[in-house]
Amino acid sequence: MASTSSSIIPSKITYDVFLSFRGSDTRSNFTSHIYAALCRKHITTFIDGNSLDRGEEIKETLLKAIEESKIYVIIFSENYASSHWCLDELVKIMECMKTMGRKVLPVFYHVDPSDVRTQTGKLGEAFGKVKQQFKESIDRVERWSTALTEAANLSGWDSSNYRLESELSERIVNQIAKKLCPIFFSTSTDLVGIDSHIEQILSLLSIGTVDVRFVGIWGMGGIGKTTIAEALICQIFDQFDDFCFLRNIREKSKKHELVHLRKCLFSELLQDENLSIEMLHVIPTFAMERLIRKRVVVVLDDVNDSDQLTALVGNHGWFGPGSRIIITSRDKEVLNGKVDEIYKVEGLRHSEACQLFSLKAFKQKYPPKDFMELSERVVDYTKGLPLALHVLGSHLCGRFPAEWKSALSKLNQFPDSNIQKILKISYDELDPVEKDIFLDIACFFKGNERNWVEDILNGSGFPAGWGILRLLDKCLITVVDDILEMHDLIQEMGQNIARRKMARHEGMKKVEGIFSDMSELGKIHLGHGAFPQMHNLRLLKCYRPQNWSENKIIGSTSESSEPSHLLHLSNKLSLLHWDEYPYKSLPSNFLMENLVEINMQGSKVEQLWNGRKCPQQLKRLNLSESVHLRRLPNLSSATELEWISLQGCESLLEIPMSIQCLQKLVCLDLQGCKKLRSLPNLLRNCENLLSLPRSFHLKNVDALDLSGCSNLTKLPEIIGDLKVLLLNKTAIEELPSSIRSFSSLVVLNMKGCESLKNLPSCICDMKFLQMLILSGCSKLGKLPPLYGLCSLRELYVDGTALVEIPIDIYAAECLHRLVLSGCSKLAKLRPLHDFSHLMLSYLDGTVLVEILIKRLNGRRSTIVMYHKRLHALPLNCTLMDIAGSYIVPIAECEELSGSYNVYNYCNSVNWDQNARGDIMVDALLRMKEISITSDTDAHVIVGLPGSEIPECFNYQSPGSSMNVLFPQCCFNSLFLGFAFCVVLDFEVPVVPKEGDCFYFACECRFKIPTRETYDNERSGRFLSSLNLFFEVVFESDHLFLFYYKPRYLCNLNHFLIQSCCNVMEASFVFKSEFKYSQLKVKMCGIQLLYSKDVLHKCNASIKQSKFSSRYGATRPEFLQVMETDTNKKRSRENSFPLDCITIIADGKSDYEEEEQPHPKRVK
Repeated sequence: MASTSSSIIPSKITYDVFLSFRGSDTRSNFTSHIYAALCRKHITTFIDGNSLDRGEEIKETLLKAIEESKIYVIIFSENYASSHWCLDELVKIMECMKTMGRKVLPVFYHVDPSDVRTQTGKLGEAFGKVKQQFKESIDRVERWSTALTEAANLSGWDSSNYRLESELSERIVNQIAKKLCPIFFSTSTDLVGIDSHIEQILSLLSIGTVDVRFVGIWGMGGIGKTTIAEALICQIFDQFDDFCFLRNIREKSKKHELVHLRKCLFSELLQDENLSIEMLHVIPTFAMERLIRKRVVVVLDDVNDSDQLTALVGNHGWFGPGSRIIITSRDKEVLNGKVDEIYKVEGLRHSEACQLFSLKAFKQKYPPKDFMELSERVVDYTKGLPLALHVLGSHLCGRFPAEWKSALSKLNQFPDSNIQKILKISYDELDPVEKDIFLDIACFFKGNERNWVEDILNGSGFPAGWGILRLLDKCLITVVDDILEMHDLIQEMGQNIARRKMARHEGMKKVEGIFSDMSELGKIHLGHGAFPQMHNLRLLKCYRPQNWSENKIIGSTSESSEPSHLLHLSNKLSLLHWDEYPYKSLPSNFLMENLVEINMQGSKVEQLWNGRKCPQQLKRLNLSESVHLRRLPNLSSATELEWISLQGCESLLEIPMSIQCLQKLVCLDLQGCKKLRSLPNLLRNCENLLSLPRSFHLKNVDALDLSGCSNLTKLPEIIGDLKVLLLNKTAIEELPSSIRSFSSLVVLNMKGCESLKNLPSCICDMKFLQMLILSGCSKLGKLPPLYGLCSLRELYVDGTALVEIPIDIYAAECLHRLVLSGCSKLAKLRPLHDFSHLMLSYLDGTVLVEILIKRLNGRRSTIVMYHKRLHALPLNCTLMDIAGSYIVPIAECEELSGSYNVYNYCNSVNWDQNARGDIMVDALLRMKEISITSDTDAHVIVGLPGSEIPECFNYQSPGSSMNVLFPQCCFNSLFLGFAFCVVLDFEVPVVPKEGDCFYFACECRFKIPTRETYDNERSGRFLSSLNLFFEVVFESDHLFLFYYKPRYLCNLNHFLIQSCCNVMEASFVFKSEFKYSQLKVKMCGIQLLYSKDVLHKCNASIKQSKFSSRYGATRPEFLQVMETDTNKKRSRENSFPLDCITIIADGKSDYEEEEQPHPKRVK
């Protein structure tokens, strides 16, 4: 009942529960059971006779106790109304209920509620005697009667409905506990984002099972572990016999021995304040016997040592069936092997962080308009850390914008000490070596690849692998896609520690690392004596940003005609990264014994070092763009060397024979080495050589790139498992016979090899070759047999001297594109046999006027051609059938080369359904068009308001994931790819600023059955991201479509087409982020694209519990016309990683079609 006035204002709340009862009826039985149960639940309860000191005035003390209680339990019994004390209590209780909004819970113990309501029955008889006794106080009697009636009208418990009193008392106590500590906290203003954590932890706890379960809550300092544990225990404690929340164990264990903490824990659980526990390794038998019979829940907060767990909760056998032990810790190592499950607490999402900060700073969910941008700056600074949001929100509360700006400026130089103090606790618990590794990462290595950092730190003598594991356990760092990451506030804390250490040690002798951005320094003149006395220098990186184009040159001040050289470098260096190194060689006294990497791009080095050196730990050598480099030193002692880049070393004449000793070499880049005339037989002894990629970032691509080596006339004998061989613009006249060993080759590029006269016939053994580029090979007059190239999809022979195409080209059944432009001697094509999908492009420059298509199986073919002189298409082939659109010839639409097609209709909320439908249709047509016509990376992204997936998407589901059953053979040769669609729910208004990134991703997993089992999964991961700049706030649901066609290699489409009938089941998981915070995906969908509209009409089966459909028994139309040789198209790969793309646009489409007459549509 809601309160109507506030005439009584208590000074404090002393009791949780006040018990009103007739002592002679229930004190020694039912009431005593209720009281004991409440005490076991740690509910402070007032009961007269137990809580009153002898000699006090009962009436006044009772009235005060009633006012200072939260909940009143009235136990109506037969003789309750015979006591005027009970009746006065009742009147006071009902008054507090009305004026203070307190809760009243009536219990009808062996009396009928109607008897209490009407004062009849035995209770009425007892009340009649009191009325007779106080017949002179009519007003008082009327108040008693009214109070009895009102109390009886309230919802309560009737003892006649319960067989056992123990059951009744348990129900009452549980209900009281729930009222004191509500189950749901989503409405609590201080607990933003808590519900999702509790939901996930509850699933790990599995409350209700009889096993004993230990669960750890793990996360960095200030992330909210204790808050989550508090909210969790409030929700579940009433389901256990007893509970204990032991706080701040890390600090308490410093002040007290562990045996003291154990005594506190056991006393709480056993409700025995006099429990005697004096020894750490021995527990009294009677205590263990009592504990093992109880179902308890325990929270140990902030544990930092496994000994604490051993002393306090021992093992599962200490506790009764169904018990749950919850442990919060910053250190995962403490939890490993001790708990059954570990839940990691991540930072708040961007929307949650905004809400929490706003509640602290403005006492409302969203910032005022004038503070929106300033609030965003604070939220960005905190990176979702609740501690920082609490501290800064409280600090900025009630201040003016100018004060906010001043405080934010100060934070950049002087971080908040309260935040830093909490974060530093984890650092203080590291050992000295772990602290050094942490400071190196905080100062130098955040955002770098983990393996590379480990190599550099190992060179410095650190056990880097173990140290990084400890930092991960401490939540001081994270690893995302093998990249070391660190929360900005933790990095800030580490850099402050490093600065303070340097301030205590003046002079250069203690300097261990220098990382300097040369673009910020301007022109620097360095003499021979640079870096004097820096004997402890381990890490040196003088770098230029990748996009740096200013003419800022570092040069030596030496004006001597003698070759310039550096006098000294520390022999402790493990990393030497010096872009535009200004000297002609390294110091002669530089031992290099700890050196792991030399990176001197654009240097003036002519000879790296003179004499014999022993860089035994050297793994990477990058001298790219060192145009003065003429030769390499003897590398025979660099036995660990894995990666060498000599790209753009225009003066390099030869590669030393010592390179044959580098058995661990996996990368050698010689692109642009114009004077290089020969290579040693690289792989005669290098059995582990896998790839020679163009750049370090393609280390997982098995490729050899010798493009631009214009004087290279002959390939050495190379044995390996290459997939990409790039020889464009070399002087190679012929390929060696060893080319047949490249059985896994996927791409062979010899574009611009003007000296090439022929190809070996063994090229037909390359059954995995997908792309053969011979463009500009002007002396090439004949192709070898093509009958073995069963996977060939693209053949470029434009600009060659070909007279004819081999008759066996029909064997290349997967051929997708044939480029013939500039083949001036090519007058006729042999009949093309039954290609289901072939694009003949760039036919200009040939003398072709006719193309013949032979029909073998009566099927129609889809042929796309660009040739102004071609008279007509064959009768049995058709242009791509797209109603309402047409394909623009590539020659007239150069944007398609590496195109980014971004259609930004966001916040166009006034469009009707027809307009949105037109956009969807145009988008899908554009995706089809690009999938056929584009020969480079191509992307389509469409954004517009909407809360539903378009109907044209056959596969769709609520939420962010779906499982799909595909019809058989739907991934045939006409399959063009997937179109993806998501609906984003902007729960909190999003205010993008220039440069803010919306990130979209879909992870696809395809299950391919083998002969023995159907559990063999092969996965492909599709990633796409885009940057769009908006001037308005996102306040409503928005729909986003995206499509990506990669260039070649690792193409998901190829994988699916090869697997064809084997792929019938897949799962798709969608994710979207904004400024590194997860956005809610409300709905998702996929659509299979085909070169003919009729071919995608296959029914879907999406395996969802609430969203399901089944495909029918009728075979789709395309199954009646497509024949698939599954033996030939079986996939050889277990996984299919796809490229990640980034789209940057200003909200306008990159593709704008010029108005021009439509070409004729051929049908």
